[in-house]
Amino acid sequence: RLVFGNGTLDGVTVNGDLDLSTANASFATILNGLVLNGTAFLGNQTNTSAYAYLSFSGSQAIGGSGQVVFGRNPCNAVRLAVANTTLTNRLTLRGHSGQIGYAPACVGGSSAVSFVNEGVIAADVSGGTLTHRGQSFLNLGIAQALNGGSLSLDNVVDAAGMSVSGGGTL
Repeated sequence: RLVFGNGTLDGVTVNGDLDLSTANASFATILNGLVLNGTAFLGNQTNTSAYAYLSFSGSQAIGGSGQVVFGRNPCNAVRLAVANTTLTNRLTLRGHSGQIGYAPACVGGSSAVSFVNEGVIAADVSGGTLTHRGQSFLNLGIAQALNGGSLSLDNVVDAAGMSVSGGGTL
C-alpha cells in the first residue's frame, strides 16, 4: 500500500493500493496516464475530515484493473487541470462523494474539460453524491446510481448505459 501525500506520477503503473486518505488536501498530479491495478482511496472513508484528488494534467487516460474509491468529503475529485483537455476513464470510479471532470468546489480549474467514460462510474453509497461537471460527458461504459447513492451528470453527450437501482438517484 502506497500512502501518498502530494506529488507527481508520470506515466506509471501502480500494482497495489494508492492511499490519499490520511492527510487533508492530498493530491497526485498525473502526467502521461495512470494504470491502476489496485484501489486508489480518495479522502477519508469514514468521515468528512479529509479530502483528496487526482489531478490529470493534459488529455490522457486512467485504466487498469483497479478502482478509485471516493471517501465521504464532497471535495474529493478526479479532475482535469488544463482547459480543453479530455480524460478517458477505463476503470471503476465509485464511492460516497466527489467530483469528476471539473472540480469547482475546493480544487477549482477550468470548466472547459471533457470526460469519456469507458469503464464504470457507480454512485453506490447511501447518502453520497458523485457529480460530473465540465464541457461534456460521453458515456461508453456504465454509469449508475444504486444503494441510495446519487449520480449527477452535467452536459451529457450520450446517455447509453445509465441505470438506477436500489433507491439510487440519477
